[in-house]
Amino acid sequence: MPSPLGGDWTSGLMHTDQQTLEQIVAAVVKKHLAAPIEMRPAETAETAVSVTYLSESIITADLLKEQINGDRRFQISEKAILTPSARDLIREQGLTWTRVTTASTVTSATFLAAVVTAGPQVMRAMEQLGGDWKLDLLESPASAARLAVSAVSRGEYAGVAIVSGQPRLAACLANRSPKIRATVVNHSEDVATAMNEMGANVIALNPANIGMFAMKTLLQRFSKQNPQPPANWETTSRLW
Repeated sequence: MPSPLGGDWTSGLMHTDQQTLEQIVAAVVKKHLAAPIEMRPAETAETAVSVTYLSESIITADLLKEQINGDRRFQISEKAILTPSARDLIREQGLTWTRVTTASTVTSATFLAAVVTAGPQVMRAMEQLGGDWKLDLLESPASAARLAVSAVSRGEYAGVAIVSGQPRLAACLANRSPKIRATVVNHSEDVATAMNEMGANVIALNPANIGMFAMKTLLQRFSKQNPQPPANWETTSRLW
């Protein structure tokens, strides 16, 4: 290609000094390496997409409307049946669902401590409780409540203890699920009462009000129970 100055302008590029080219490439690489890298925060229990688990054997549209609570995703048991009305609702609202196998025992521990407020007495109590308990650290009462609902509904744990500075909020959020019977406890006698009256499968406690020994005793008492709803629980819950 002719150049306005005469001759072929590409010949100049073909004769460019090799050292100059290497310097240009090095400068470009250095510029890109020096550019700041945007780091996205890791997904937490608070930002994670909520997934409702339905353990019923027959899933109807009315059941979905009642229990998914605005979630866009839900899970059902391996042999559950989706009725035509449920499938219509799923299609109309663009819901996503999957089947899961409900395991009776997923871990050697049978009780879970969902800890939001992890004081020294909490950690010492957990260390002394042994293999019946597993500890998970959470960021908020809401995330602890969601974990409790999932763990109990799936049959992964017989019961869950939420340790939080806001135990009433955690219990209230967990009780939104019809499968949960959550209550606030302050000492071991409360556990006995809760088991007798409602077969509590989730307890919530504030570690600020309980010493290490008392907490250990309380959790031990809870783990020796077999949380079962009272005989009239089904009828009583329908009143609300």
